[in-house]
Amino acid sequence: MLEALVIETREELRAQLIAASGFRLPTGPTPILTSSLADLAVQEGLGPLLGARLKAGEIEAESETVKARLLREYYACCAHHLLREQLTAGLWEALRSHGIPVLLLKGAALAKTVYRDPGERPMADLDCLVPRAQWREAVHLAVKAGGSWKISAKRRVTGTHGYAADVALQNGMVVEIHRRLDYWPQFAVDYPGIFRRATLLESGEAVPSPEDCLLTLAIHAAKSGYVLPLRAVVDGLALVTRREIDQEELARRAAEWRAKRAVAAWLRTLTRFGLTGRWAALAASIAPLKRRDRQWLGSAPWNQATLKPNHFDWNWRLRVARLLDGPGRAAAWVVYRALTRFADVVSHRATVGA
Repeated sequence: MLEALVIETREELRAQLIAASGFRLPTGPTPILTSSLADLAVQEGLGPLLGARLKAGEIEAESETVKARLLREYYACCAHHLLREQLTAGLWEALRSHGIPVLLLKGAALAKTVYRDPGERPMADLDCLVPRAQWREAVHLAVKAGGSWKISAKRRVTGTHGYAADVALQNGMVVEIHRRLDYWPQFAVDYPGIFRRATLLESGEAVPSPEDCLLTLAIHAAKSGYVLPLRAVVDGLALVTRREIDQEELARRAAEWRAKRAVAAWLRTLTRFGLTGRWAALAASIAPLKRRDRQWLGSAPWNQATLKPNHFDWNWRLRVARLLDGPGRAAAWVVYRALTRFADVVSHRATVGA
């Protein structure tokens, strides 16, 4: 009974946080920001957005202390954005001079397209995609520009052969340079199409089309097993409500990318947090989900900071596998994941013993 009460309280707080972020739910009016809501907002990566809305007079706080805290979150995010732009400008120029196109992903793309100003969207790191054939050259250029390729001693195999490289620039800022959006062989992403359909910004980087952007968010949620901050849900809601998305084209690409279940699960999650019914109908038409999957998605997403250390066990891997299209692709990913982890252990022991 106590656990059910805790879950109910958690869901109510999350619903209030979504409403305070600008996506009003039918449960009631936009709430006044309390200390508890501010705590949750900071934990879920939504502190800067609420600070921006407080600054604009769109919401209210219960006290000056709460307001000041969230305003600090917003101004700190603005400062981080300016520093990030300064640190990455040289890197983008170096990549372009070598003929390597840069496509911003997730928060980096959304901050420049759907949010009113970049100070509303914090980022722990910056994600970008480059053509697979030019990935190693891009990582080399990032290191040459003063960066450091971060590879965990316990994850040397997956770090070297994974879908992205984490390159730490000055002041510890990390650029995650992707050659893929997913772990092989989860999806069949049309990478040439993503670059072809992208919009080039004045600064020289590109952002995905709205449909491709939604697909990348769905794939990120699925491959993460929905271990995401609530900020990811707000990202999805902001994208769908502020950009024109062709639903037929979205469904077609979901099938083409072998991502029907991932997209259906993502749309169901967004409708749970207030997206209109037509999107729920689209989710059902793309891929009906089994009752067991609907049940666990009913409490997603989960913030990693609140999870137990053993959360990322085989149950988590199987849960991710259930969001992949077809048993063959799911089985291949589980086997691949097991083999790469085994290779990591062997490599680490060999290095320690040397």
